[in-house]
Amino acid sequence: MRTILSLVFCTFLLNIGFAQSEDAIRKGFKQYQDFLKAGEYEKSMDLVYPKLFDLVPKSTLLDAIKSTFNDPNLEIEMGDGKILEIGKAQKVEGEYFSFISYESVIKMKANASGEAEQEAINVQLKANFEENFGANNVSYDEETGFFTIKVKEQSLAISPNGKDSWKFLTLQKNQLMLMEQILPAEILEQVK
Repeated sequence: MRTILSLVFCTFLLNIGFAQSEDAIRKGFKQYQDFLKAGEYEKSMDLVYPKLFDLVPKSTLLDAIKSTFNDPNLEIEMGDGKILEIGKAQKVEGEYFSFISYESVIKMKANASGEAEQEAINVQLKANFEENFGANNVSYDEETGFFTIKVKEQSLAISPNGKDSWKFLTLQKNQLMLMEQILPAEILEQVK
């Protein structure tokens, strides 16, 4: 009887610990998205997995984000992201990793100087968006000129202790070779 009670108690404690780390991941990821949405790119960099900066210097990444969002020929509106699932934290090579599946909506409009140029850009953008996000996740509003893209992606939350101090890394299939340099193989094998 004592063994069964001990087992139930340990399971209960494990579930409480997972719920607390899941809540910390949820709050941190929302803060990360809110910083990006509000144009607070420097603050968002504080929540990016630091090993990424071993591959791409923080200043370079920050400049790329700023130039994209501040491009006078682009209008970008980020909707609120929604976390679909948070995976259980796994300890690998001294760090804790938890997969996050989420979706968000991005609206984007490219502004060109002429009608023919605008049409060519829109055709190119549509093809690019459909290739990257799937044709049924991309729509175009003729009236406003905005593309609406439903993004379903996977990110990683990474923590030194599995409880707090979570940092985030967006996972994209076309960047897996780059990720091989900073993520353990055991984690990369689980990327969807």
